Amino acid sequence: MAKKIALALLIAAMVTGGAFAIDLSAGIGGTFTANFQTFSWGEDGKKYRESLNSADFTEDVYDMNLIGGGFFAFFDASYVMASLGMGFYDISPADENRKKRWEENKRSQSLTMFEIGLYGKFPIELDSFTLFPFLGADFRIAVSQTIKQDGKTYKYGETYDGVKQVATDKDGNEYSLNDVAGHVMFKLGIGADIPLGDKMYLRPMISYGVGTLSKATKEGQEEDNKDQDWGKLIHHGLDVKLALGFKF
Repeated sequence: MAKKIALALLIAAMVTGGAFAIDLSAGIGGTFTANFQTFSWGEDGKKYRESLNSADFTEDVYDMNLIGGGFFAFFDASYVMASLGMGFYDISPADENRKKRWEENKRSQSLTMFEIGLYGKFPIELDSFTLFPFLGADFRIAVSQTIKQDGKTYKYGETYDGVKQVATDKDGNEYSLNDVAGHVMFKLGIGADIPLGDKMYLRPMISYGVGTLSKATKEGQEEDNKDQDWGKLIHHGLDVKLALGFKF
């Protein structure tokens, strides 16, 4: 599905670009990301949570924050933009009680992603700069995951004290790290090209995205909701980027 969407975006951008003059440029930049995994409770899940009336099972007990940044290189052809980069995320619970337990156990979790972006964009020439809305997707491939707790460091897929740090499905089959954390973010945003001379420009961008679930999360969610309306996880958030571009 993700490959079909990427191909459709590329074809649309090429068709649009064919009707206009194409300006080529490339550049490098940095990213700040604030993504969130928010759990939307179903009717059965709500009833169960309310019946417990527990401070340890609050409305946001499953919610997680993915805060981080990274770097990227991009290629621009007026109506299409492609990028390659790396993202580095700190993962933490949104629930205050879980936060406290993580702090008490000196627990932290980090995730590194290889990211491929493909966007269609429409430049609007203004007096002193160019404004462009854009629409596209980031394909995020999980590279490594590290968990630190009580002074010890654990990496996904490695074995410690005879125990392999890996998630499994209901049949006991191991998930790869990308099965656990890889996903696609579909984004809508706006950016600007601010000239810094004849060949150089500054490019700020901001976007909001809604993401797919990883294979492991999707399968776990389907299993949880097979006989009841437990709830669904929603992946969403903001990206802010700043890049320096060079025209060919």
